[in-house]
Amino acid sequence: MAKSSSLEEIFNLLNNEKSDLLDERSVMISQLETVEAKFGSLERRFTRLEEKYVDMEKGKESRVNQVEELHLFLLAQKEKVNKLQSKLETPYKFSNVLKVMKKLGA
Repeated sequence: MAKSSSLEEIFNLLNNEKSDLLDERSVMISQLETVEAKFGSLERRFTRLEEKYVDMEKGKESRVNQVEELHLFLLAQKEKVNKLQSKLETPYKFSNVLKVMKKLGA
């Protein structure tokens, strides 16, 4: 009977250990599912942030191009103004004035 009793104790201990292991397994599975859900959420968030970054970079490139175009336009306008100013600052000779007046019929 002693053998039977000790075998029964061993069986009970093993059953308890199995039950504890199954409980621990369930907890670990639940934790794994939680981690997987959080990971999926982080993946989606990362993808959205990546898309926003790409859009912002495109916008930045567009603005840089617009600034460059505006700069070139302003340089061209400045050159026109400088040419007009230099023409206005050129002294007219009296003979030139007379020629213009003759052409106008004065």
